[in-house]
Amino acid sequence: MDFSDTQLWQMEIAARLSSTLSIIGTLFIVGTFLSCPGFHQPINRLVFYASWGNLFSNVATMISISGINAGRTSPLCQIQAFFIQMFIPADALWNLVMATNVYLSIFRNYSVTDLRRLEWRYLMICYGIPLVPAIIYLPLETKGKGRMYGPATIWCSISKEWAVFRIATFYGPAWVIMLITFTIHALVGSRLYRIRRQFRKSRLQSSNCLTTSSTKNQEATKIEITEPASSHCDMDIKLHVHSPSADLVQIEALPPGGEQPNYTYDENSPPVKPANRVTRKYARYALLFFVALIFTWIPSSANRVYNLVHPHTPCFSLNFLGALVLPSQGFWNALIYINTSLPVCRRVCKSLWARCRRKPNPCAQTTEMPSWRDENSDSKLSFTRDPNHSPA
Repeated sequence: MDFSDTQLWQMEIAARLSSTLSIIGTLFIVGTFLSCPGFHQPINRLVFYASWGNLFSNVATMISISGINAGRTSPLCQIQAFFIQMFIPADALWNLVMATNVYLSIFRNYSVTDLRRLEWRYLMICYGIPLVPAIIYLPLETKGKGRMYGPATIWCSISKEWAVFRIATFYGPAWVIMLITFTIHALVGSRLYRIRRQFRKSRLQSSNCLTTSSTKNQEATKIEITEPASSHCDMDIKLHVHSPSADLVQIEALPPGGEQPNYTYDENSPPVKPANRVTRKYARYALLFFVALIFTWIPSSANRVYNLVHPHTPCFSLNFLGALVLPSQGFWNALIYINTSLPVCRRVCKSLWARCRRKPNPCAQTTEMPSWRDENSDSKLSFTRDPNHSPA
Protein backbone atom coordinates (compact mmCIF):
# COMPACT_ATOMS: atom_id res chain seq x y z
CA MET A 1 0.00 0.00 0.00
CA ASP A 2 1.44 3.35 -1.08
CA PHE A 3 0.80 6.67 0.60
CA SER A 4 -1.52 9.24 -0.94
CA ASP A 5 -0.23 12.49 -2.37
CA THR A 6 -1.57 14.36 0.69
CA GLN A 7 0.28 12.06 3.08
CA LEU A 8 3.52 12.39 1.12
CA TRP A 9 3.12 16.18 1.16
CA GLN A 10 2.61 16.14 4.94
CA MET A 11 5.76 14.07 5.47
CA GLU A 12 7.69 16.35 3.14
CA ILE A 13 6.59 19.45 5.09
CA ALA A 14 7.49 17.77 8.41
CA ALA A 15 10.99 16.83 7.21
CA ARG A 16 11.72 20.26 5.79
CA LEU A 17 10.35 22.11 8.80
CA SER A 18 12.49 20.04 11.18
CA SER A 19 15.51 20.44 8.90
CA THR A 20 15.05 24.21 8.82
CA LEU A 21 15.00 24.43 12.63
CA SER A 22 18.14 22.32 12.81
CA ILE A 23 19.94 24.41 10.21
CA ILE A 24 19.09 27.57 12.16
CA GLY A 25 20.41 25.95 15.35
CA THR A 26 23.58 24.81 13.57
CA LEU A 27 24.24 28.26 12.13
CA PHE A 28 23.81 29.73 15.62
CA ILE A 29 26.39 27.28 17.01
CA VAL A 30 28.92 27.92 14.25
CA GLY A 31 28.44 31.70 14.27
CA THR A 32 28.71 32.20 18.03
CA PHE A 33 31.59 29.74 18.43
CA LEU A 34 33.67 31.46 15.76
CA SER A 35 32.89 34.99 16.90
CA CYS A 36 32.90 34.76 20.72
CA PRO A 37 35.75 33.16 22.74
CA GLY A 38 33.42 32.70 25.70
CA PHE A 39 31.86 29.70 23.95
CA HIS A 40 35.18 27.84 23.67
CA GLN A 41 34.48 25.32 26.41
CA PRO A 42 35.41 21.64 25.97
CA ILE A 43 31.82 20.43 25.56
CA ASN A 44 30.99 23.26 23.14
CA ARG A 45 34.02 22.49 21.01
CA LEU A 46 32.65 18.99 20.42
CA VAL A 47 29.18 20.35 19.65
CA PHE A 48 30.83 22.68 17.14
CA TYR A 49 32.55 19.75 15.40
CA ALA A 50 29.30 17.77 15.38
CA SER A 51 27.45 20.72 13.86
CA TRP A 52 29.16 20.30 10.50
CA GLY A 53 27.79 16.79 10.22
CA ASN A 54 24.36 18.08 11.24
CA LEU A 55 24.55 20.65 8.47
CA PHE A 56 25.26 18.05 5.76
CA SER A 57 22.58 15.66 7.06
CA ASN A 58 20.03 18.49 7.13
CA VAL A 59 20.87 19.37 3.54
CA ALA A 60 19.96 15.78 2.69
CA THR A 61 16.73 15.72 4.72
CA MET A 62 15.76 19.13 3.32
CA ILE A 63 15.77 17.55 -0.13
CA SER A 64 13.14 15.14 1.21
CA ILE A 65 11.14 13.27 -1.46
CA SER A 66 12.66 15.35 -4.27
CA GLY A 67 15.49 12.83 -4.32
CA ILE A 68 13.02 10.00 -4.87
CA ASN A 69 11.20 11.94 -7.59
CA ALA A 70 14.52 12.51 -9.39
CA GLY A 71 14.95 8.75 -9.84
CA ARG A 72 16.78 5.97 -8.08
CA THR A 73 19.96 6.27 -10.14
CA SER A 74 19.99 10.06 -10.22
CA PRO A 75 22.95 11.91 -8.62
CA LEU A 76 20.53 13.78 -6.33
CA CYS A 77 19.12 10.54 -4.87
CA GLN A 78 22.55 8.94 -4.48
CA ILE A 79 24.13 11.99 -2.81
CA GLN A 80 21.14 12.35 -0.50
CA ALA A 81 21.42 8.71 0.57
CA PHE A 82 25.20 9.02 1.05
CA PHE A 83 24.83 12.07 3.33
CA ILE A 84 22.11 10.40 5.41
CA GLN A 85 24.09 7.17 5.80
CA MET A 86 27.24 9.01 6.86
CA PHE A 87 26.26 12.05 8.90
CA ILE A 88 23.18 10.98 10.87
CA PRO A 89 24.97 8.07 12.62
CA ALA A 90 27.96 10.38 13.17
CA ASP A 91 25.80 12.49 15.49
CA ALA A 92 25.28 9.49 17.79
CA LEU A 93 29.06 9.02 17.91
CA TRP A 94 29.54 12.67 18.84
CA ASN A 95 27.10 12.21 21.72
CA LEU A 96 29.24 9.31 22.92
CA VAL A 97 32.38 11.42 22.62
CA MET A 98 30.82 14.22 24.70
CA ALA A 99 29.93 11.72 27.41
CA THR A 100 33.45 10.28 27.22
CA ASN A 101 34.95 13.74 27.75
CA VAL A 102 32.93 14.16 30.93
CA TYR A 103 33.97 10.68 32.11
CA LEU A 104 37.65 11.45 31.52
CA SER A 105 37.32 14.73 33.41
CA ILE A 106 35.62 13.22 36.45
CA PHE A 107 37.23 9.78 36.73
CA ARG A 108 40.63 10.26 35.06
CA ASN A 109 41.32 13.90 36.02
CA TYR A 110 41.93 14.98 32.42
CA SER A 111 42.65 18.68 32.05
CA VAL A 112 41.35 20.95 29.29
CA THR A 113 44.69 20.57 27.50
CA ASP A 114 44.48 16.78 27.72
CA LEU A 115 40.97 16.79 26.25
CA ARG A 116 41.99 19.02 23.36
CA ARG A 117 44.75 16.59 22.43
CA LEU A 118 42.05 13.98 21.86
CA GLU A 119 39.95 16.07 19.49
CA TRP A 120 41.68 14.99 16.27
CA ARG A 121 41.06 11.38 17.26
CA TYR A 122 37.41 12.18 17.91
CA LEU A 123 37.13 13.69 14.44
CA MET A 124 38.65 10.61 12.84
CA ILE A 125 36.34 8.26 14.77
CA CYS A 126 33.07 10.17 14.44
CA TYR A 127 33.39 10.92 10.74
CA GLY A 128 35.74 8.12 9.68
CA ILE A 129 33.72 5.12 10.91
CA PRO A 130 30.41 6.11 9.21
CA LEU A 131 32.33 7.01 6.05
CA VAL A 132 33.31 3.37 5.42
CA PRO A 133 29.82 1.85 4.88
CA ALA A 134 28.58 5.04 3.23
CA ILE A 135 31.23 4.71 0.51
CA ILE A 136 30.89 0.92 0.18
CA TYR A 137 27.12 1.19 -0.36
CA LEU A 138 27.43 3.86 -3.04
CA PRO A 139 28.34 1.58 -5.99
CA LEU A 140 26.75 -1.59 -4.57
CA GLU A 141 24.17 -3.08 -6.93
CA THR A 142 22.70 -6.48 -7.78
CA LYS A 143 20.41 -7.61 -10.60
CA GLY A 144 17.70 -8.77 -8.21
CA LYS A 145 17.66 -5.82 -5.80
CA GLY A 146 19.13 -2.99 -7.86
CA ARG A 147 21.14 -0.14 -6.34
CA MET A 148 21.55 -0.26 -2.58
CA TYR A 149 20.82 3.45 -2.29
CA GLY A 150 17.29 4.18 -3.41
CA PRO A 151 13.78 5.24 -2.32
CA ALA A 152 13.00 4.81 1.39
CA THR A 153 9.51 6.38 1.54
CA ILE A 154 10.57 9.76 2.98
CA TRP A 155 13.89 10.28 1.20
CA CYS A 156 16.60 8.30 -0.55
CA SER A 157 18.54 6.06 1.79
CA ILE A 158 19.14 2.31 1.94
CA SER A 159 16.33 1.07 -0.30
CA LYS A 160 13.47 -1.18 0.78
CA GLU A 161 15.02 -4.17 -0.98
CA TRP A 162 18.05 -3.86 1.31
CA ALA A 163 16.02 -3.01 4.42
CA VAL A 164 17.88 -5.42 6.70
CA PHE A 165 21.03 -3.31 6.28
CA ARG A 166 19.18 -0.31 7.72
CA ILE A 167 19.02 -2.15 11.04
CA ALA A 168 22.45 -3.78 10.77
CA THR A 169 24.51 -0.71 9.83
CA PHE A 170 22.36 2.30 10.72
CA TYR A 171 19.87 1.95 13.58
CA GLY A 172 21.46 -1.04 15.33
CA PRO A 173 24.90 0.53 15.85
CA ALA A 174 23.27 3.85 16.79
CA TRP A 175 21.34 2.17 19.62
CA VAL A 176 24.46 0.37 20.88
CA ILE A 177 26.27 3.71 20.96
CA MET A 178 23.37 5.35 22.79
CA LEU A 179 23.27 2.62 25.44
CA ILE A 180 26.97 3.16 26.10
CA THR A 181 26.35 6.90 26.30
CA PHE A 182 23.52 6.43 28.82
CA THR A 183 25.76 4.17 30.91
CA ILE A 184 28.53 6.77 31.04
CA HIS A 185 26.10 9.50 32.08
CA ALA A 186 24.73 7.22 34.80
CA LEU A 187 28.25 6.55 36.14
CA VAL A 188 29.15 10.24 36.19
CA GLY A 189 25.84 11.18 37.80
CA SER A 190 26.36 8.55 40.48
CA ARG A 191 29.87 9.87 41.16
CA LEU A 192 28.64 13.44 41.52
CA TYR A 193 25.84 12.32 43.80
CA ARG A 194 28.35 10.56 46.08
CA ILE A 195 30.48 13.72 46.21
CA ARG A 196 27.38 15.72 47.15
CA ARG A 197 26.39 13.20 49.83
CA GLN A 198 29.92 13.15 51.30
CA PHE A 199 29.95 16.94 51.37
CA ARG A 200 26.66 17.09 53.26
CA LYS A 201 27.73 14.34 55.66
CA SER A 202 30.97 16.12 56.48
CA ARG A 203 29.10 19.35 57.12
CA LEU A 204 26.83 17.58 59.60
CA GLN A 205 29.83 16.03 61.37
CA SER A 206 31.82 19.25 61.51
CA SER A 207 31.11 19.72 65.21
CA ASN A 208 33.15 16.56 65.96
CA CYS A 209 36.15 17.25 63.76
CA LEU A 210 36.41 20.98 63.16
CA THR A 211 39.64 22.96 63.33
CA THR A 212 39.58 26.68 62.68
CA SER A 213 42.48 29.01 62.04
CA SER A 214 42.12 32.73 61.34
CA THR A 215 44.57 35.35 60.15
CA LYS A 216 43.50 38.98 59.76
CA ASN A 217 45.24 42.19 58.71
CA GLN A 218 44.31 45.56 57.23
CA GLU A 219 44.44 44.46 53.60
CA ALA A 220 43.00 40.95 53.59
CA THR A 221 41.25 38.38 55.71
CA LYS A 222 41.81 34.65 55.36
CA ILE A 223 39.73 32.14 57.29
CA GLU A 224 40.53 28.47 56.80
CA ILE A 225 38.25 25.77 58.15
CA THR A 226 39.60 22.27 57.74
CA GLU A 227 37.71 19.09 58.45
CA PRO A 228 40.38 16.36 58.46
CA ALA A 229 39.64 12.84 57.34
CA SER A 230 39.25 10.60 60.35
CA SER A 231 37.05 7.86 61.68
CA HIS A 232 34.25 10.42 61.87
CA CYS A 233 34.84 12.27 58.60
CA ASP A 234 34.68 10.83 55.08
CA MET A 235 36.38 13.76 53.33
CA ASP A 236 38.45 16.88 53.95
CA ILE A 237 36.70 20.22 53.59
CA LYS A 238 38.63 23.46 53.32
CA LEU A 239 36.82 26.79 53.33
CA HIS A 240 38.80 29.85 52.29
CA VAL A 241 37.56 33.44 52.57
CA HIS A 242 40.00 35.67 50.70
CA SER A 243 39.72 39.46 51.24
CA PRO A 244 36.33 40.94 52.15
CA SER A 245 36.40 43.14 49.06
CA ALA A 246 36.80 40.10 46.83
CA ASP A 247 33.60 38.64 48.23
CA LEU A 248 34.80 35.18 47.23
CA VAL A 249 34.46 31.90 49.05
CA GLN A 250 36.21 28.73 47.91
CA ILE A 251 35.47 25.24 49.14
CA GLU A 252 37.82 22.34 48.47
CA ALA A 253 36.33 18.88 48.91
CA LEU A 254 39.01 16.22 49.28
CA PRO A 255 38.07 12.58 49.92
CA PRO A 256 40.55 10.31 51.74
CA GLY A 257 41.63 8.64 48.48
CA GLY A 258 42.92 11.79 46.79
CA GLU A 259 42.15 15.19 45.40
CA GLN A 260 38.69 16.14 44.23
CA PRO A 261 37.31 19.23 42.52
CA ASN A 262 37.31 22.78 43.84
CA TYR A 263 33.98 24.53 44.33
CA THR A 264 33.90 28.30 44.15
CA TYR A 265 30.79 30.38 44.69
CA ASP A 266 29.68 33.92 45.33
CA GLU A 267 28.89 34.68 48.96
CA ASN A 268 25.99 36.95 47.94
CA SER A 269 24.42 34.35 45.70
CA PRO A 270 21.40 32.32 46.86
CA PRO A 271 22.30 29.84 49.60
CA VAL A 272 22.79 26.80 47.39
CA LYS A 273 25.61 24.44 48.33
CA PRO A 274 28.29 24.11 45.63
CA ALA A 275 27.99 20.33 45.55
CA ASN A 276 24.23 20.68 45.04
CA ARG A 277 24.78 23.21 42.29
CA VAL A 278 27.20 20.99 40.38
CA THR A 279 24.93 17.96 40.73
CA ARG A 280 21.86 19.85 39.54
CA LYS A 281 23.70 21.37 36.61
CA TYR A 282 24.97 18.02 35.42
CA ALA A 283 21.53 16.47 35.97
CA ARG A 284 20.00 19.08 33.64
CA TYR A 285 22.72 18.51 31.08
CA ALA A 286 22.39 14.70 31.15
CA LEU A 287 18.59 14.88 31.08
CA LEU A 288 18.68 17.09 27.99
CA PHE A 289 21.00 14.60 26.28
CA PHE A 290 18.68 11.74 27.22
CA VAL A 291 15.57 13.49 25.92
CA ALA A 292 17.32 14.49 22.68
CA LEU A 293 18.47 10.95 21.90
CA ILE A 294 15.13 9.36 22.79
CA PHE A 295 13.14 11.95 20.86
CA THR A 296 15.37 11.66 17.81
CA TRP A 297 15.81 7.92 17.49
CA ILE A 298 12.82 6.04 18.97
CA PRO A 299 10.12 7.00 16.39
CA SER A 300 12.38 6.47 13.37
CA SER A 301 13.77 3.21 14.77
CA ALA A 302 10.26 1.93 15.48
CA ASN A 303 9.26 2.82 11.94
CA ARG A 304 12.15 0.89 10.40
CA VAL A 305 11.49 -2.18 12.54
CA TYR A 306 7.80 -2.03 11.59
CA ASN A 307 8.69 -1.77 7.90
CA LEU A 308 11.00 -4.75 8.25
CA VAL A 309 8.22 -6.85 9.79
CA HIS A 310 5.42 -5.50 7.55
CA PRO A 311 7.11 -4.49 4.29
CA HIS A 312 3.86 -4.19 2.33
CA THR A 313 1.79 -2.23 4.88
CA PRO A 314 3.71 0.93 5.91
CA CYS A 315 2.40 2.98 8.82
CA PHE A 316 1.78 6.65 8.03
CA SER A 317 2.01 7.80 11.67
CA LEU A 318 5.45 6.24 12.20
CA ASN A 319 6.73 7.55 8.87
CA PHE A 320 5.47 11.04 9.67
CA LEU A 321 7.12 11.00 13.10
CA GLY A 322 10.34 9.70 11.59
CA ALA A 323 10.35 12.52 9.05
CA LEU A 324 9.74 15.02 11.84
CA VAL A 325 12.26 13.91 14.50
CA LEU A 326 15.26 12.38 12.70
CA PRO A 327 16.36 15.68 11.06
CA SER A 328 16.13 17.50 14.42
CA GLN A 329 19.63 16.56 15.64
CA GLY A 330 21.02 20.01 14.94
CA PHE A 331 18.17 21.64 16.84
CA TRP A 332 18.82 19.49 19.93
CA ASN A 333 22.55 20.11 19.75
CA ALA A 334 21.81 23.84 19.74
CA LEU A 335 19.70 23.43 22.89
CA ILE A 336 22.55 21.56 24.60
CA TYR A 337 25.01 24.23 23.43
CA ILE A 338 22.85 27.02 24.84
CA ASN A 339 22.18 25.14 28.08
CA THR A 340 25.90 24.78 28.82
CA SER A 341 26.58 28.43 27.88
CA LEU A 342 23.68 30.41 29.32
CA PRO A 343 25.81 33.21 30.86
CA VAL A 344 27.74 33.61 27.61
CA CYS A 345 24.51 33.60 25.61
CA ARG A 346 23.25 36.45 27.78
CA ARG A 347 26.40 38.39 26.99
CA VAL A 348 25.91 37.74 23.28
CA CYS A 349 22.44 39.25 23.53
CA LYS A 350 23.93 42.22 25.38
CA SER A 351 26.55 42.47 22.66
CA LEU A 352 23.92 42.68 19.93
CA TRP A 353 22.03 45.29 21.92
CA ALA A 354 25.27 47.20 22.57
CA ARG A 355 26.09 47.27 18.87
CA CYS A 356 22.69 48.75 18.15
CA ARG A 357 23.43 51.45 20.73
CA ARG A 358 27.07 51.80 19.62
CA LYS A 359 28.53 50.51 22.90
CA PRO A 360 31.64 48.31 23.43
CA ASN A 361 31.22 44.60 22.85
CA PRO A 362 30.88 42.79 26.22
CA CYS A 363 31.23 39.41 24.52
CA ALA A 364 34.99 39.65 24.40
CA GLN A 365 35.44 39.15 28.15
CA THR A 366 34.26 36.17 30.12
CA THR A 367 33.30 36.77 33.74
CA GLU A 368 31.76 33.40 34.49
CA MET A 369 32.34 29.90 33.24
CA PRO A 370 29.03 28.00 33.14
CA SER A 371 30.44 24.48 32.91
CA TRP A 372 31.73 22.16 35.58
CA ARG A 373 35.24 22.81 34.33
CA ASP A 374 36.99 26.17 34.20
CA GLU A 375 38.38 26.67 30.70
CA ASN A 376 41.44 28.54 32.03
CA SER A 377 42.46 26.04 34.68
CA ASP A 378 42.76 22.32 35.25
CA SER A 379 40.46 22.30 38.28
CA LYS A 380 37.33 20.19 37.95
CA LEU A 381 33.73 21.04 38.75
CA SER A 382 34.39 24.73 39.37
CA PHE A 383 32.26 27.84 39.23
CA THR A 384 34.20 31.13 39.26
CA ARG A 385 32.79 34.63 39.47
CA ASP A 386 34.83 37.73 38.72
CA PRO A 387 35.28 39.71 42.01
CA ASN A 388 34.61 42.95 40.13
CA HIS A 389 31.44 41.65 38.55
CA SER A 390 28.15 42.51 40.20
CA PRO A 391 24.92 40.72 39.30
CA ALA A 392 22.45 42.64 37.22
